[in-house]
Amino acid sequence: MKKILILLISIELFYGCLAKDNNTNLNKTESIKQENELLDKGSNAFKRGNFYEALKYLKKLVTLKERTGNINSIAEIYPVIALSYQSIGDYKSALKYYEKALNILDDNNLNKTLSYSGMGEMYKELGDYKKALINYQKALKIIENRLGKNSIDTTMFYDKIGNFYMEMKNYPKALEVLNKSLAIKKNTTTTKKIDMALSYMNLGSVYYRMKNYSKALECFNKELNLKLKLVNQNHYHPIIATSYNNIGLVYLDTRNYQQALEYFKKALYIQENSIKSNRILVKNYYNMALIYALGMNDYQKAYIYSKKAFDSFFINQNKSFAVLDNSQKLKYLKSTKMYLTELMMNTYLYNHKKEKYITLNRWLNYK
Repeated sequence: MKKILILLISIELFYGCLAKDNNTNLNKTESIKQENELLDKGSNAFKRGNFYEALKYLKKLVTLKERTGNINSIAEIYPVIALSYQSIGDYKSALKYYEKALNILDDNNLNKTLSYSGMGEMYKELGDYKKALINYQKALKIIENRLGKNSIDTTMFYDKIGNFYMEMKNYPKALEVLNKSLAIKKNTTTTKKIDMALSYMNLGSVYYRMKNYSKALECFNKELNLKLKLVNQNHYHPIIATSYNNIGLVYLDTRNYQQALEYFKKALYIQENSIKSNRILVKNYYNMALIYALGMNDYQKAYIYSKKAFDSFFINQNKSFAVLDNSQKLKYLKSTKMYLTELMMNTYLYNHKKEKYITLNRWLNYK
């Protein structure tokens, strides 16, 4: 649920790095102009969630920079190319570009944190939490060495490590790390609204897992309000989708199905119309299926959405397996088995002979 917000934060770091690349040499004015145009087009496409378009411009930017021999500058672009591939589920290409950046940069270069962060997110998505933590810790070590332990930049990785502990169901440790991150943000004058929103989203997720729904809803509403201020009350901006989805989950678990459906529909509308990422839609289709099955007893719609969820998941699985060994593939399948289970259940409840036959074949092929 957090993936787009995390990507937007990473891209901000990227722009900060590239902003230092202005060359005042008059002989390079035209080249710099072309680079800035490509950077603007690529960054705008990335922020809109149009990752294929972002890749087109960012790859052209790399080609242009290769002519100048500015290797470090190219290394700053590679992680964003990797993030774009990661967002469309092409993990093999993403890993290639992360490693390209790491091979170029010095051990203690701050720009290495972009690749370690992205690789951590990728392994987390694939269910390999141990590798995710290793990469987050590598990034955090560089930040602490270069900027200090209470730097605002460390909070990004405290947030990620806190989320790791949440996934491991070590909720007290997760709250400890995430509250440490929030405290640093509150005591830093340069903290942005998006950073505070991320903290409340993370804390809300932990409370949600702990079934402390009142605290979860409080945090998710704080997250939503901060984001709305950031985008001038645009309720259909891409970064708002995660907030709607989070609030919907709380209402789903507390059996307030009508309100849950309202928030899930808002999230799905945004994601289908603005975020061109197949993997992000999987969980939202799954949530819609749950609502129609559990709350509305509308098994036809539940079947339709669970089928969409499984179809999208299956596409992602094939791409994911390109970079996973056998043990990692098993972890991935265990972490995503609910999509097929939901499809099987809703097909049975829908009680349509043809669809039962199709789903049974899917199950046999999947097994």
